[in-house]
Amino acid sequence: MPRRFSRSYLISHVLRVLPSTRVTVSYPRGPLELPETFRGQIVVDVDRCSGCGTCMRDCPTGAITIEKLPNNGVRIRHDDDVCVACGQCELGCPRKAVRLGPSYCQPSATRQDFGHEWVREGPRHDE
Repeated sequence: MPRRFSRSYLISHVLRVLPSTRVTVSYPRGPLELPETFRGQIVVDVDRCSGCGTCMRDCPTGAITIEKLPNNGVRIRHDDDVCVACGQCELGCPRKAVRLGPSYCQPSATRQDFGHEWVREGPRHDE
């Protein structure tokens, strides 16, 4: 008796799902389409950055480091392998220089490939 019930359930389920569209993605064979709500790697507009360090202090994992350079310059380093993409750096930036972009971190065997660095030598354009 249980075998007949399970078969009838399976057949009805297959017939219900069969005409629906495909749910899987064709990533290796085609481009990966990211949704609008995807929070990926951070992108820094160094021309807008004042070097205040709010994003560095707000980052819960310490993935962002800021170094002041001579002549009002700034060096910003972001480590993707530490970042959890929480968005706190984007929320805390008073000049909106930090944002989460629609890209993801490519796999790599070395840790040096997981970091990004933005450098501005000199003052901002609006100063």
